[in-house]
Amino acid sequence: MFTGLVQATGLVRQIRPMANGSLVRLVVQPESWDYRPEVGDSVCVSGVCLTVAGAAAQGAPPDWWPFDVVPETLRRTTLGGLGLASRVNLERSVTAATLMGGHFVQGHIDGVAEVVAVRSGPDWRVVIRPPAALFPYLTPKGSVCIDGVSLTIAELFPSGQAAPGQTPGHAPTPGATPAPEASDGPTRGGRDHAAGDGAAEGGGGGAVGSGGEGGSGSSGSGAGGAGGGAFSVALIPTTLAKTTLGALKPGARVNIECDVLTKAVVHTLRTSLPTILAGWNSSAQAGAPRQG
Repeated sequence: MFTGLVQATGLVRQIRPMANGSLVRLVVQPESWDYRPEVGDSVCVSGVCLTVAGAAAQGAPPDWWPFDVVPETLRRTTLGGLGLASRVNLERSVTAATLMGGHFVQGHIDGVAEVVAVRSGPDWRVVIRPPAALFPYLTPKGSVCIDGVSLTIAELFPSGQAAPGQTPGHAPTPGATPAPEASDGPTRGGRDHAAGDGAAEGGGGGAVGSGGEGGSGSSGSGAGGAGGGAFSVALIPTTLAKTTLGALKPGARVNIECDVLTKAVVHTLRTSLPTILAGWNSSAQAGAPRQG
């Protein structure tokens, strides 16, 4: 598990198929980070929880970290689109002594989202369009993890309401006013199990992120999107400087993980509430006075 507080960024140094043909070896070199993971440790890589697969290859620098990635993870996350020298957000997994400065991040990617608009300046905003099936898991002022960065949702724009950058003017969801900058926090991340063993893992740090469209992961599938929409996040200077989110442009694809607590509540209500209500109705009818 992770917190979405990004601890460093890294550069992709190698991408190569493994001998068995079913795995891809992804090698990342962290930038300015003295942490050295052990084999088997979990690291959040741009929101995807990955496992350190071994020591650096012979002749490679000792800070080149190898990860084995399965094909499903490559399909369901943005990791499949990485190239040499691509920058990624990094966070080590939490311990019992870790400061929980972000929110609970699993590294299980729910889908790939698209950046709709970026408004730079002192009040830096990014508008993201997630897969429609994920929209029910987004709440005003709630948490969301974008490319491993724990962020606060500033505004929600349900389907039919124009988001900034699409048309002049917009009508945010009632009560979904912009989040104060203090809530943007540091960087955050998470581990990915969206696509199964060794699949997407991880999360990256950060203050504020963006999202967009793309394939849905395990949590997003079958969620019943109810039309979808978009949402915005505010990015503070620390997040812009210390994560990859400052480089986002309209059209960029990002990994998105919705808040696990919200997903649990929505899933429980959808699966259990009809049965509970049916039981109450049956009990009420059984106890009703007979007519005639």
